[in-house]
Amino acid sequence: MRPESVTDVWVPGVEVVHEVAVDDDGELAAFFSRHFDGLCQVAYLLVGNASVAEEVVMDAFASTVARWPTVREADNPLAYVRRAVVNIS
Repeated sequence: MRPESVTDVWVPGVEVVHEVAVDDDGELAAFFSRHFDGLCQVAYLLVGNASVAEEVVMDAFASTVARWPTVREADNPLAYVRRAVVNIS
């Protein structure tokens, strides 16, 4: 079953992920913008390199994009992405 709202999603440094259900109000983009720097700080503490930390966070967001409809309904979506950052690090 195809979701009602389907669009291409762009995450810096990651190829376009096609046909991911997102809401029309840009919630995922706003979430990314709001939390990217803080998650980079967490990743930096784990990997010790700023460039690698950014890549880790981008990979974490890329894995989150496909699950966004479920993740955004969680009690704490940031905790989900933070855990992905830790796991990828």
